[in-house]
Amino acid sequence: MEECNNYDILCDSISSMRKQKGMTQEQIASQLGISPQAVSKWESKRSCPDIGLLPQIARMFDTTIDGLFGIQPEAPQPQTEPLAPIGIVQGLPWPEDGALHVVVYRGHQLLRHFSGSERQNMVFRYDGPALNVNCDLDLICERDVAGKVDAGKDITVNGNILHGGANAGKDVIIHGDVTQGNVDAGKDCEIGGNVGGRVSAGKNITVAGSVGQSATAGVMVKSGSVSGRMISGVASMVGKKKTEK
Repeated sequence: MEECNNYDILCDSISSMRKQKGMTQEQIASQLGISPQAVSKWESKRSCPDIGLLPQIARMFDTTIDGLFGIQPEAPQPQTEPLAPIGIVQGLPWPEDGALHVVVYRGHQLLRHFSGSERQNMVFRYDGPALNVNCDLDLICERDVAGKVDAGKDITVNGNILHGGANAGKDVIIHGDVTQGNVDAGKDCEIGGNVGGRVSAGKNITVAGSVGQSATAGVMVKSGSVSGRMISGVASMVGKKKTEK
């Protein structure tokens, strides 16, 4: 049934377009190299054109093969503004600095402060080369860090900090060296190697190697050596020498 309908549409289109062009059946037949009787049979729906003639018929009537079958081209869609890339967030509270920022959203709200229970359940562990890392949670870097690391709570670096230093809201544990830069801990600081810059902690400082600049602790400083000023609230130990406050 569908095939017959398509043939009827084709035959009606040929008749209608011929008349719109003001052409006779003889003129159509002459251009196509067929007899006028063949064109007459098309228009009376007693037969249909050979499929090989359709491109030539379409050109003659300034249309397309789809147009011969009554199929109109789809209207072009209006251009719309390009969508923003997925994942791009505007208005964040830090510049486009190329650092690795680790944050948490509750719905669409960026959380800058966490309750005790939230902090206990969230730790960010990064096992890759790091330049600068900013994290509002506990932060664990499994490799060397080539820049500065900041964390809202604890920082653990299972390698070295090559330059930039570390700043933590609570504890700092660095198993290697801090080649360049400072270390600041809100609570305790423990470094397995040397520190090129200064070290400060709210409670205790333990540095297995040397401190290139000053060391300031709320309770105790323990280090192999300190090149600069050393301040502690209770006691300090440099090498094997202990000083009570």
